Amino acid sequence: MCLDSRIRDCSPVLDSVICFKADVRRWRRLLPFSEVAGAVSEAKGEPWDAFADRYGDSGRDWAIVVARKRCGLTLREIGEHAGMKDKAVSYACAAIGKRLKKDRELGLLYQRVLEKLGEAEN
Repeated sequence: MCLDSRIRDCSPVLDSVICFKADVRRWRRLLPFSEVAGAVSEAKGEPWDAFADRYGDSGRDWAIVVARKRCGLTLREIGEHAGMKDKAVSYACAAIGKRLKKDRELGLLYQRVLEKLGEAEN
């Protein structure tokens, strides 16, 4: 059996998987970045503009991570909302991910943001 015939045999399955991924992304886009930014602001107790560009503040990075996981936005789209380039968005996601494993307080902030969005993880 050649590779082409095996691909043709799996085509309906692949089509349904691709459609499912597209549907999930469309569904996730129902949560706009502005709501994520608002939830982070509320969790921090400061307006977005007060901390979004502040050096050393992780609030914007938290919004980026939540948007990446919950909004279905691409790195470029998140960067447009946060005023960053897509490479910087990627770096921020990785940095917060590493810190999350070590810092319990950051984990609690993350959970508070998800609760405010109504998307708490168990």
